Amino acid sequence: MISNQTWHQLYQERLTFGQKVADKVANGMGSWTFIIYQSIFVVIWMALNLVGFIYHWDAYPFILLNLIFSTQAAYAAPIIMMAQNRQNERDRVQAQKDYETNTQAKL
Repeated sequence: MISNQTWHQLYQERLTFGQKVADKVANGMGSWTFIIYQSIFVVIWMALNLVGFIYHWDAYPFILLNLIFSTQAAYAAPIIMMAQNRQNERDRVQAQKDYETNTQAKL
């Protein structure tokens, strides 16, 4: 039986839940939306702690903010690397399928 699905659809079906989550996290963290929201968060965090309208929970030099970013980076780096590895695998599969298609067309 010949499948009507493309190689990409077949590949997507094989992904585990963790792989799908890693891809979504990597896509989200690699977007301008994420950078803008994170920048807004940092500006608000610093403003609230510098101006002092509320209790200074993280006074200058913002050690807690640095800890948050360090923790974020510690988790983000391996998740992004997992997504990149899967992208490399997709590229290899696509190249192989293209080669097979070209070989069949040549015959």
